[in-house]
Amino acid sequence: LIDKNNRVGHLDALVAKAYFQSMLDHTGYPLCNQMIEKIAAIEKGQIGANPRMQQFILDNKEYLETVKGFTSKEYDKVNTGTTLEEVVFERNFLRKFGS
Repeated sequence: LIDKNNRVGHLDALVAKAYFQSMLDHTGYPLCNQMIEKIAAIEKGQIGANPRMQQFILDNKEYLETVKGFTSKEYDKVNTGTTLEEVVFERNFLRKFGS
C-alpha cells in the first residue's frame, strides 16, 4: 500500500478505501471510518499543485473549451492540419443546414 518513498499508490488507496467503506457499511465498526479518513488525508497530502499544468490550462483555456465536445473525426481534422476555426465553422454549418 505504501511504497519505499512513503507514498500511497493511487489504485491501492482506492481499493483500500472501497474495502474499508464496505466493512463500515456492513459492520458499523468505527475503526473502518478512521481508516477511510486516514487514507483520504494521505491522498490529500500527495496532491500538489503543478504550476506548469496550471499555466498551460490558463494559457489554453479557450482552446480547451472549444475542443472538449469534438468528435474523434473533428480531433483528427485538427491533428492533420485543419485549423480550429475551420473545424468549428464546419461543425456549426452542418448543425445549421444538416449533415
